[in-house]
Amino acid sequence: RGLAALRPERPIALVSGMEHHANDLPHRLNSQQTLFIPVIEAPNSHYGSLDLKRLEALLEKHQNAINYLAINSTSNVTGITTPISKVCALAHKYDAYVIVDAAQSAAHNGAEIASKSVQQPDFWVFSGHKVYTPAAPGVLIAKKELMNALPLADIGGGAVKSVSTSDYELLENPYREQAGTPNIVGVIALANTLKLLNNIGFSAISKHAKNIAKYALDQLLEIDQISVYGDTHLERTGAISFNIKGIDHGLLAVILSDYFGVAVRNSCFCAHPYVRSLLKRELWNLDLDGIPDDQQENYINRKRGMVRASFSLYTSLEDIDYFIKSLKEIVINYKSLRNNYNVLPDGDYEHKTFKPDWREFYNP
Repeated sequence: RGLAALRPERPIALVSGMEHHANDLPHRLNSQQTLFIPVIEAPNSHYGSLDLKRLEALLEKHQNAINYLAINSTSNVTGITTPISKVCALAHKYDAYVIVDAAQSAAHNGAEIASKSVQQPDFWVFSGHKVYTPAAPGVLIAKKELMNALPLADIGGGAVKSVSTSDYELLENPYREQAGTPNIVGVIALANTLKLLNNIGFSAISKHAKNIAKYALDQLLEIDQISVYGDTHLERTGAISFNIKGIDHGLLAVILSDYFGVAVRNSCFCAHPYVRSLLKRELWNLDLDGIPDDQQENYINRKRGMVRASFSLYTSLEDIDYFIKSLKEIVINYKSLRNNYNVLPDGDYEHKTFKPDWREFYNP
């Protein structure tokens, strides 16, 4: 909202095709026009990553009209990292601001935010709960001169120095942007979590995250039935998304949970455009022959998604070994496991005998 009001003569916001809805939909809502930077499609090299050539072409074509670019530093779908310094160099060349969503990378590579060796974006944002602090606030790190130039988002107690019936005087940033009572407990909890992570060392955390992701990726690629999404030669951290041929993502996720105690996320991960672009070839080639017309949409929806394995500070090599072993057992025993499930009308899967009721866990 602030950037749209600051530079109305620049009506365009550029959003990468890799974004979580949180770094996509707000720009659509508040900008006069939103353009999307496509990702590189298979079977080209760097498949699934940002197309820097297309980015530069858009910047050149719409120069003097682009207000800012919104992009993630690490994809929450594939774990592929974005070359932020290169992106910033391109955008700043055309006087476009850069907003970086670091929600997926802050816990794994927080050192990049403080780095002095790369060209920095104008705004960093990340979520407190993504760095192990439930009920924490979000974080905005911004260039001071830009924050001072932005129109106020809100006003009230805590943002003003003095108030009269005819005028009011604002406090300096960051206080002028903090009207009302902040989430004090959440802020303190988040600060202590970040202090703990800093004491461990973000370089050590980053190294661990990359090693875990590579270890998992190498083993996933050895299983013939598995498709890993995104160029497997690109550096990853935090997550890998995949499917097993012939097994719906929802069924694979529930089997991993029910039979192996492994929690994964499945479906589109609040990044529908990106996931669908990665699945486009598979969805296009679906064979619908023999499937009744009234069941085809349900069938397609069961294929429109992936399984995501997420790795973190506490993930060990032994965890990955167990995970890979579980996948191999599922591949071998899939037919017998599949017979234990019913498909629900909404495309979810329900075990035929194992039906826990959440109400059992609470006293009336």
